[in-house]
Amino acid sequence: MPTHEDIIHDILAKKELSGIEHSFVEAVLGKELRKDPKLARRLETLSTRSSAYKELIKSVRAVLRRNVGLFEGSTDPKHRETLLAELRQSPLERREEIINHILATHQSTRERLPYYDQVYEEIFKHTGKPRVVLDIGCGLNPLSFPDTDATYVGVDIDRQLCSAVDEYFSIAGIEGECRIIDARGMEQIRSLPKADIAFVFKLLEVIEQKGHKLGELIIKALPSQWIIVSFPIITSSGAPMRSPRRAWFEKMLGRLKYKYGIFKVPNEIFYVLRKSP
Repeated sequence: MPTHEDIIHDILAKKELSGIEHSFVEAVLGKELRKDPKLARRLETLSTRSSAYKELIKSVRAVLRRNVGLFEGSTDPKHRETLLAELRQSPLERREEIINHILATHQSTRERLPYYDQVYEEIFKHTGKPRVVLDIGCGLNPLSFPDTDATYVGVDIDRQLCSAVDEYFSIAGIEGECRIIDARGMEQIRSLPKADIAFVFKLLEVIEQKGHKLGELIIKALPSQWIIVSFPIITSSGAPMRSPRRAWFEKMLGRLKYKYGIFKVPNEIFYVLRKSP
């Protein structure tokens, strides 16, 4: 007979999911159980060897992989820890090389790695250099930011990634932190510090379950005048998308009367939007 903690432990037994914040797992588990009230009532007497129990674990893991594991790839977090230790001991002239190696340990930043200079150049043309940055669903993206004088607050649900970001901030002497927050929690998003710019890279379509209401709530809740939202423009198989622009997103921005510009790199489209004064 599994306890609640037993279930969470079994769900997170996979290495690629082990760092996810427990409160997020509990929320996903609760949602899956609400889909099957009979299973929810039987849960306390259910054998961990039963097909129903195994199917529940499988379904929760599938949701978690869509939300988190999608970007993590197969890189061993211990390799990242080794690189961070090397970064702390390295001379300044080697730091950029090691940082690039760390960025390559995460799928999202690995795909963006050849284009980061272009991405930030395009963003800063619109926004200027920010003093305070928010990064929602940040992953390892904070390590790419070119201005170490800015205050940087990252948000992610993966403890291991947040730990890596905090370690980098400590090494680089950056005023910043990575907070373990579920981006779907609007009160937590609203409580973030006011910023000059907020990044929401490749996040909205990952966390949406149905429709696009959640994306709109996040954009409206972010305490930042400038918001940069990105979407992939290649499929999981590596083929280019036929329609890389997001019509639903542009329609939403029009309804909210937010001005925006667009630029692309080979595998990602970026919307640079400004909330109406």
